[in-house]
Amino acid sequence: MIDLVVFAIAAASGSILGFIATNRILEREVNEAKSLKMTTRVNVISEFLEKEGVKKLERGPPKSLEELVEYVAARYMLTDVTMLTNDGLVIASNSKTPESDAAIAPEIMKVIKSVLDVDKAVLSSGDKRVLVAQLNEDIILHARVARDVSKREVESIREEVNTLLGGLI
Repeated sequence: MIDLVVFAIAAASGSILGFIATNRILEREVNEAKSLKMTTRVNVISEFLEKEGVKKLERGPPKSLEELVEYVAARYMLTDVTMLTNDGLVIASNSKTPESDAAIAPEIMKVIKSVLDVDKAVLSSGDKRVLVAQLNEDIILHARVARDVSKREVESIREEVNTLLGGLI
C-alpha cells in the first residue's frame, strides 16, 4: 500500500515538474520568436526610412526649427513632418508638399474637433497614413507615417516637441 502511495506521489510530482519544464521551454521559445519578430520589424522600418531618405540625427537636441522637424521625423519614424500655425502658416517642414500639408491640416483639425471632440487623429487609406495633432494651442503637426502610431506615441511626440520648442524660442 505504501509503495502505491509513493508511486502516486512520484507520478504526480513528475507530471508537475514535466509541466513546469515544458512551460519554461515554451516561454523561452515564444520570447525568442517575439525578439526575432521585433528585430525583423526594426530592420524593415530602417530599410524603409533609408529608402525614403529620412536621416538619422546623431547629435544633441535640435538647434533650429528645421533640425527639430528632422529630429521628430527620425525619432518617431515619420516619413515627413510639417509644423504649422492654426491659420495654416508653415513654421517648419521636411515635407515635399509643405504648403499643401499646411492648407489641409487646420481643416482636418476643425473636423475632428467638432465631430470626434479630439485633438489628434491618424487618417489612413490602404498603406497611407497621415497624423494630424494639435501640439499646443498655437501649433498643429501634420505628418505622413508608414506604420501604425499609438496614442502613447502621439502624446510623447506632443510632449517632446513642446519641450524642445521651449528651448528654441
